[in-house]
Amino acid sequence: MEKLRSNLGELLSERGLKGALAIYLKTSASYITHLAKGHHTPRVDTALRIARFCGRKVEEIWGLANGKDEE
Repeated sequence: MEKLRSNLGELLSERGLKGALAIYLKTSASYITHLAKGHHTPRVDTALRIARFCGRKVEEIWGLANGKDEE
């Protein structure tokens, strides 16, 4: 299984939105930190909600680590 890359940390730090995202998702800031650092992978529904919150597509936040998102 290939590892996923995540741009979530960059997006949240650029905008200072980690706390707001935690409130939006009704979860802890610690969980958001784990997602941002790539220690956890969100469920599909959570990834979609995060993308909506950030105003991005899921593929703009997560992708395959090797850069080959399309086979």
